[in-house]
Amino acid sequence: MLESWRAVEDAIAEGRASGVSNYGVKLQELIKSKPRIMPVVNQIELHPFNIRKEICNFCQQHCIVVEAYAPLVRVLRMEHPTKCGIGEQVSLHTSPTTHPLVASVWLFAHAEECDERTYNFENRKSSHFDISNEDMKELDSLDECLVTGMSSNYSPGG
Repeated sequence: MLESWRAVEDAIAEGRASGVSNYGVKLQELIKSKPRIMPVVNQIELHPFNIRKEICNFCQQHCIVVEAYAPLVRVLRMEHPTKCGIGEQVSLHTSPTTHPLVASVWLFAHAEECDERTYNFENRKSSHFDISNEDMKELDSLDECLVTGMSSNYSPGG
């Protein structure tokens, strides 16, 4: 892994922008042990059902931007009662936009960026849709380490 990162550092030195994807704390620690250049971005699956707290904290401590992908949980939890309940509290009616809005407000509080293929992060920044601190804590409690992508050997700290 360290050898691969050296190749990325060479590309950065040649003027290309780069980051990592799905790097847990252990891999980031390995890179950090002997870097010429630290990653600027770590793209990870991030949503209320997979909050990746340890990885997000590591990134924040080392000025690595967290870019989220699959923020809408690939619609696997579209009808989750907690998300629907929060959506109904802040919306006059339940609509197809409730799920993405609740997810986006949660995401905005936990990540700096979002993969534009899955969600337009700029829309959230200009939105007037907010969730109380109590509701945000309730969403944070939904973490079940749910991985919707191809990574089958995920570990919460890893």
